[in-house]
Amino acid sequence: MVPGAFCARTGLALSRNRSTRGPFFRQIYLLREGVVAETTTDHETIRQWAEGKGGKPAAVERTHQGGDVGIVRIMFPKTQQSEHESLVEISWDEFFEEFDKRSLALIYEKNSMFNKIVGRDTAERRAHGEHGASRH
Repeated sequence: MVPGAFCARTGLALSRNRSTRGPFFRQIYLLREGVVAETTTDHETIRQWAEGKGGKPAAVERTHQGGDVGIVRIMFPKTQQSEHESLVEISWDEFFEEFDKRSLALIYEKNSMFNKIVGRDTAERRAHGEHGASRH
């Protein structure tokens, strides 16, 4: 998929506004008409977005054992539909250490709580048209 192209099957489009400064990257996707999601690895962007929505760094409780942070998530404890019962709050330092160790990226909508944590390699491959890309 070339920058600016739109995929009718997935509803995703990669914007021409893609930046690859340093270890951080940002991609902009059109999820559906008028709704844009971005992908970032920038710690401050992630923290500001999450905290602005009442989000907190978390780990899946069953994977958070014996000094291992486990699977990281962002939880929204004040939101009724948020499925946070199986999550345990962790510090931002723990979150970002695991986030970087596992080479993760955050797909998020600026104006909603929509978010998905994916592998950076998956985000890059999807940005280049591999819509079935995922980690196995």
